[in-house]
Amino acid sequence: MVRKNNKEVTLLVLRNEPPLMMSYVPGSSDTLVISLAGVGNDRHSQPTIEFFQLAYQDGLNHVLFVSDASRSWLNGPGLAEAIVETIEQVVKEAGIKRVFALGNSMGGTMALILPYLTKIDEVLAFVPQYSAKPERLPEEDRWMFFRKKIKEWRFEAIDSLPTDRCVVTILHGGTPDELIHMNRFPRDPKAKHFVLPKMDHRLAHNLHKKKKLARIVAKAIAKKPWQCKRAIEGAGGIPRDVFDEMQIGEDRVKRGA
Repeated sequence: MVRKNNKEVTLLVLRNEPPLMMSYVPGSSDTLVISLAGVGNDRHSQPTIEFFQLAYQDGLNHVLFVSDASRSWLNGPGLAEAIVETIEQVVKEAGIKRVFALGNSMGGTMALILPYLTKIDEVLAFVPQYSAKPERLPEEDRWMFFRKKIKEWRFEAIDSLPTDRCVVTILHGGTPDELIHMNRFPRDPKAKHFVLPKMDHRLAHNLHKKKKLARIVAKAIAKKPWQCKRAIEGAGGIPRDVFDEMQIGEDRVKRGA
């Protein structure tokens, strides 16, 4: 049970099969929001649920919270199958017409993989990793405690985006450790890919502090792409193709210096 806006909201535990925890809260619309947790701050605890109020919208949306204590980027044994099975169960039993996947960091990566495994209509991913596999990204040294434990890599990297299956919106930070991932993401003209140059991996947290996050998420869930785009740009977001040109220009200046 959680308390939001002085109201108690009961979460129904649909799966408690360590390392996987999936909980659900019903809504009044025909939209299901899947909120996929990131790595979190405490490696010894289950990652806490994320985006609760932004996803739930005071009871409007059904929300399915996904938390993986093994932090496997969907590579854990049987993890993907269990998540897909639960999503499809909720869709069937709740009469869901539209599924929206929302994730931060590792959760963002998982959100971009799920459309290849089940029906997802839209994805909003904050600072997703291109790959967590050490061999694919040797210059990335974060989260190694978990990354080294992954034995089988079913999903090595985001080498394509599911834009033929769903609407995809991605937000990346512009710090060097974030650009390690962003620069490797496929350039897909159908994807709504933005870079916030002044933001780091805490992009979603910082947007929340600046009171910019709620509008971005709300407009995305409400299927208002132009308003979502304006909200992202109002928060400092630059379309990826524009940012790429900026990087090229900066490299030319450095070489000519």
